[in-house]
Amino acid sequence: MKKLYFLALLGLAGLTFAQTSLLSENFGTSSTLPSGWVSTSTTNGWNATTSVPSSGYSGVSGGTNVVFSGTGTNGVTHTLTYSNLSTVGYNTISIIWGGRGTNTFSPNVDFQWSIDGTTWNSVTYSYSKNSGSWALVNGGTAIQLPAQAANTSTLSLRWSTVTSNSGNYRIDDVKVTGIANGSLATSEIKTDKNQFVKNTLVSSEINFGAKSDVKIYDISGRVVKTASVKENESLSVAELKEGNYIVTGTVNGKNISEKITKR
Repeated sequence: MKKLYFLALLGLAGLTFAQTSLLSENFGTSSTLPSGWVSTSTTNGWNATTSVPSSGYSGVSGGTNVVFSGTGTNGVTHTLTYSNLSTVGYNTISIIWGGRGTNTFSPNVDFQWSIDGTTWNSVTYSYSKNSGSWALVNGGTAIQLPAQAANTSTLSLRWSTVTSNSGNYRIDDVKVTGIANGSLATSEIKTDKNQFVKNTLVSSEINFGAKSDVKIYDISGRVVKTASVKENESLSVAELKEGNYIVTGTVNGKNISEKITKR
């Protein structure tokens, strides 16, 4: 009965501490790129268009989308960039968008992020580049960016591909979300027990297998303790009452969490 009670409360906490929308771009209704979006070539590369409106996936907007025409000299790289997105006050930054490639489109569409506009970091994701129909990328699962993309006022996003004079590729409905700092979402409850928390049944100390800045939440989502721990270091939680808690941290750039029981 206690286990069911805890799971119910945890579910309620997940509803309370949800993802917050940081960018929701449907590209409007005109054939001009909205403010903040820059294409290296609106003639041969990326440009807004009202043709072939998006359809067929959750959250679809229809109307204007951005198409990569891929014309001109073959093998030329063109980029579409959104700059200076603020993620200050948020962690666990995720992104998703709809895409559509014609049956004859063959180049790869690379997605990258940067916090200085100079060093660009590639992100691995799945998509169908030449299915001839609209669909959310990555199988409809938001792509989580590394921890470095959080808490910055200068996050930039970039899509790039090369000209081939064969078919085109479109994107629409770009959505970026984050979780407010100090909040806990159920999507964070992932674990590698051997790497993060070594003992989930706790008497007075939590033993950690990796260096991390950690936060401990009670079942209401309130932060009850914060600390910085080293690999194979123990943290005293003798002051905490008996019950269930969630311990969160960042290991190898990934947010990770573990449920513990204080006895």
